[in-house]
Amino acid sequence: MSMQALLASPFPRRERGRRPRAICMRCGKREQAAKGYCHGCYIWWRRRTEPWYGRGIYDVVTDPEAFRGQQVVIIGGGDTAFDWGTQLLDRAARVTIVHRSDRFRAHAATVAQYQAAVDSGRAGLLTFHELNDIRCAATSPDKFSHIVLRDIKAKTTRDLDADIVLPMLGFVSDI
Repeated sequence: MSMQALLASPFPRRERGRRPRAICMRCGKREQAAKGYCHGCYIWWRRRTEPWYGRGIYDVVTDPEAFRGQQVVIIGGGDTAFDWGTQLLDRAARVTIVHRSDRFRAHAATVAQYQAAVDSGRAGLLTFHELNDIRCAATSPDKFSHIVLRDIKAKTTRDLDADIVLPMLGFVSDI
């Protein structure tokens, strides 16, 4: 391969001591800071969700039994999202996975197992959606009652009842 062909590669070149840049899940920039977002979008995510961490939003599941009878929304499309989705099917009242595309990074067998639960009506799967806002009921402002999802393609929003939100974003295994 010629040197010009190598330089004309569409993939970003690796700089010494730095990881190659990934594409931000929200805005599409080639800069990744944390959890799959560029720095600006990550700050947007944290400001929007920070008050709810530990009060409905959990990025770590320590006790799956704590979600028994709850309406759980999992945001993500990788192995962690689908593994917890299938694990919580028998515990939670309803499990819904929300993902920004229709391509998943999870293992095909796990996706098929979760898809079977969706087909039987035990679970939900919303593709081309992302978290837009968190809303609380007027009666209890310290606990959120539902979330607002934005349809990426149609540019519309929809409400989804939720007791628990699990953001499973940006965990890239390097095995």
